[in-house]
Amino acid sequence: MEKKFAAQGRRLEEKFAAQDQRFGDLDKKIDAQGSRIDELETVMKEEFRDLRAEVREGFSASVERDMALSARVDRIADRGERLVAARSV
Repeated sequence: MEKKFAAQGRRLEEKFAAQDQRFGDLDKKIDAQGSRIDELETVMKEEFRDLRAEVREGFSASVERDMALSARVDRIADRGERLVAARSV
């Protein structure tokens, strides 16, 4: 009976050791995935920052173009008003 219990005890110890090894392997994989996720998060933040800068630059350029066009329209309107005023004299 004791031999039987001893054999069962050894088998259980072997199973626990095998499970412990598997958990250790899984833990390493989880750590590796966590590191990869951290790397991807860093890359995403950098890309988002770059994209935001590009959008700002594009918006600034658009505003500058709009202001230049508005000034040009104002000059053309002023010329038109002067021409109309000159013809009515």
